[in-house]
Amino acid sequence: MKAITYTYLVQLLYDIVSSTIEQRRIAHGKFFSQENYAWGTEVEDFIFSIPYFDRQLKNFLVGNLPESIILMDKLWEASFITLAELWVEDEEWIYPGFTSKMQYLTDIFQSEKIQLSLPY
Repeated sequence: MKAITYTYLVQLLYDIVSSTIEQRRIAHGKFFSQENYAWGTEVEDFIFSIPYFDRQLKNFLVGNLPESIILMDKLWEASFITLAELWVEDEEWIYPGFTSKMQYLTDIFQSEKIQLSLPY
C-alpha cells in the first residue's frame, strides 16, 4: 500500500488523455492548439465522462472531497490505469455523438454496476 494524492492520479490521467487528445480536438473542430498535451479542462471532461469511475472517485479526482490522500495498492492503480486507457481509446470519447463500438463493455459495466471506487 502507498499513500497518494489526487494530483498523482490526475497526472496519470493527463498522460493518458494526451495520447488521443489531438484526435479529439480535430473531431470537435478545435484546431487552435499545436500542443499534444491535454489541458486541465480536457482532463476534467475526461474525468466526468468516464463511465468506469464512480461518483466518489470522480469527486476525489477534481478535489471535491475533504480527503486529499488515499491509500492504494498496485492492483487498484493498475485497474485505474487500465480503465482510463480503455475510455481514452473509445471512439465515444474521441468523436462527438459517436456510438462506441465498445458500447457493449460500457453497458456491462453500468448494468452490473462495475465501477472503480476509492480504495477504502
